[in-house]
Amino acid sequence: MRDDILSTHGTGRHRRVVAAIAAALTLAGTLVVSEPVLAAPSTASDRLHRVEAIADATGFDWRGAGGEFVVGCAPATVQARCTMGAYVTSERRMYVSARAFTTPALLEHVVLHELAHLWQFTTAPRELRAGVMAPFGLTGLQALESGADCLALHWGAGYPGLYGCPEGAQQVVGELYAATVG
Repeated sequence: MRDDILSTHGTGRHRRVVAAIAAALTLAGTLVVSEPVLAAPSTASDRLHRVEAIADATGFDWRGAGGEFVVGCAPATVQARCTMGAYVTSERRMYVSARAFTTPALLEHVVLHELAHLWQFTTAPRELRAGVMAPFGLTGLQALESGADCLALHWGAGYPGLYGCPEGAQQVVGELYAATVG
């Protein structure tokens, strides 16, 4: 193999190939080969519709809980940099950035993870928000984030998430969710 094929200093096709490989490898540290790239919806309205359709498929009454999705980055006063998603508790807003639209599985996970935060802060019993993850050795912010990943998986996310869900935790979080929404 020629050295310039792997060089980011090359031009044209070789540089695009290297950039595509680097992007794939940095997507949560995993090379995703079989999943198609998600075609970006043509309008902001189309993007929001796609996000809301994913949330609606869970059966959780997120609108009734006062939730709102925004396609874009959370305000700089809330988040120093634009991540794929963010939940702002004071506003009950779930932000989904353009970066989340990379693949169908990634978009689904980001939407469901942020939706899980809405459930955690509006419906789950306060003492159980992070406490439900204590038996799995998780507390504080790590417990909230991992719990959101677990609920996203419970709702059918095909992507495991950035924080992960310890073995057995998905069932516990799923049972708590079912008990709180009737």
